[in-house]
Amino acid sequence: MHAHQPLPADSELFRAVAVLARAQQDATWNRQQISNQLRSPLREYDPAALAAAATWQSGLCRPEIRELLNAASTPAIAARLTRTQITVALRRAGRKRGIEADTVRFREALRSDWPHQPPQVEDALGKQTLALLFQLDAACSAADNFAQAVDETFAQHEDAEVILGFPGLGTQLGARVLAEIGDDRERFADAHRLKAYAGPSPITRASGKKSAITRRWVRNDRLNHAGGLWALPP
Repeated sequence: MHAHQPLPADSELFRAVAVLARAQQDATWNRQQISNQLRSPLREYDPAALAAAATWQSGLCRPEIRELLNAASTPAIAARLTRTQITVALRRAGRKRGIEADTVRFREALRSDWPHQPPQVEDALGKQTLALLFQLDAACSAADNFAQAVDETFAQHEDAEVILGFPGLGTQLGARVLAEIGDDRERFADAHRLKAYAGPSPITRASGKKSAITRRWVRNDRLNHAGGLWALPP
């Protein structure tokens, strides 16, 4: 089909869902990659910040932690933060409840006694942290914006209600599943072929009297990843 030819309305909507779902998945992967890069220097010179971030599963991606690191990129600066400064950072991150308790907790964590790097090394690592924080802020914003767009667009598709009827599938994973499987319900002849396409179906290789069962390397990696998240307990 040529680019200038209009798509049918249902095909156009499916394409929009697929583009947004894959973009959101890429943004999420990018966010995690930058978060891992940021964790490396913090482990080397500011473990107190990691201890403060450990409260949440999303860790360094939390806006509260990013605001605190932006306000105090080195342990020396962090130890001098007042309760008022920490409270302001939390409010700037969007917190509305539990601020007083978190202020006390963060202040104690940031003032805890850890081994320190030499001042010049610590300052250099602080500059590296700020540069990575700038990238992480952008990645978090992109992931959140795409997630909102997926929520709005996926809900309009006629298959959304069917996909969301499966236990454990929410909007984001549901949109990814739709994007990779497609909206042609006759695309796969049976469940085994869909399983092979997603990757969990093993391969049996036989030669003479010997046979071996191995994992499937040729697969749809995006669908395989979505399936792995889908299988996790709530």
